[in-house]
Amino acid sequence: MGHQRQSGDERKFASSLSPDKARAGHRRLSIPERSLLNANYAILRKSIDRFEVVGSFHSCHSEAYRNFLQSLSCYDLSSVHTMIVMMDSELQIQKAVQLLSSHMAPRFAVIANARVDGQWAPFTVTDCLLALSQAHRKLDGQLGEQTLRFFIEQIQNGRRLISVDDQTCAWDLARVFALNRVHRVPVFNVESFELVGVLSPRQITQELLKLVSSGCSLSPDLKSITLGSRLIGIWGGPESIATIKEGQSCAQAIDLFLEKQVSSLPVLSSNDGSLLGVLDKNGLLDRLFEHLGSHQTPERCFRLMEETPVEDLLSQTRRRTVSPNCSVVDAMRILTEDNLISSLFITEPTSSSSSSSPKSTNNEKGERLCGVISHTDILSFVINNDSQ
Repeated sequence: MGHQRQSGDERKFASSLSPDKARAGHRRLSIPERSLLNANYAILRKSIDRFEVVGSFHSCHSEAYRNFLQSLSCYDLSSVHTMIVMMDSELQIQKAVQLLSSHMAPRFAVIANARVDGQWAPFTVTDCLLALSQAHRKLDGQLGEQTLRFFIEQIQNGRRLISVDDQTCAWDLARVFALNRVHRVPVFNVESFELVGVLSPRQITQELLKLVSSGCSLSPDLKSITLGSRLIGIWGGPESIATIKEGQSCAQAIDLFLEKQVSSLPVLSSNDGSLLGVLDKNGLLDRLFEHLGSHQTPERCFRLMEETPVEDLLSQTRRRTVSPNCSVVDAMRILTEDNLISSLFITEPTSSSSSSSPKSTNNEKGERLCGVISHTDILSFVINNDSQ
């Protein structure tokens, strides 16, 4: 399902005000002119032949991030061309899992006609794992033949779709992500209720990076603040962060994903507890169906889940760790550069310079886990600083 936006307007950006710009003839104001003249920076929207002033803020004031994100709508953040997976509530669970697994991550689908009242429902990679876990626990190979409507009512417990309209500002969208701890939010047209896109915290982080790179004087300064100095994210060892040992099974990893409600699991050495790698939901689903091949029977799937250790599923291609001295901006850049990374794990070197396991990657050898940070943690930090 695609959505083609109008091509006249482009992204908004922050620009330092000068007398020449204030007197420029080719501009249009969407804010009171007094607010503009008293501010240090203006937020402009570029049109074909003019700039529209859509916001302003003072230097070193915490409202800069809020004003900037309030000047962006969800329509602005949506891609020009968007593919959205739609499923009917009468589709079998097994086919829905296979369909979503065949798509590249991030995986998100909308179930139409999910309820009698016509409401829609989400279907995500977490739901794929939930269906596998439920069938495995009950050894119910027939669960996959049930419909998505049954899944919504009996397994999802009627979970509703969290959505926004296309005129919702990016600041309010950030609050939706922070309060609900969801990774995807569908965007509907405010007038026609047409589904126009699906947004993630990554799109907001990308816009914040544009603001930071503009050279404005911002408070807090995300370039100078380190993760360790403000303890951004979740901090602590395995007692505070969900982890899994290298020898544990794929089935145990699925149970941990669902129980702890996390998108990534650090895999620790059974010998010294050092970090060997990171396993995420999408990677687990990819490797599981890769092992299944064309013989995707419930019995074979259950056996693979029980017999496959998580160390066989580790990805060694992406950077997953940063140090406590990493700046917030650097963490944001790493998170946005790879659309498949939803969180970064914060590590410190252990006393031993090498790991005893051959499975560990070069940048994760001999590292002790001390924290984890996600897009949503960064958005929560920005939101909470604005309210202080």
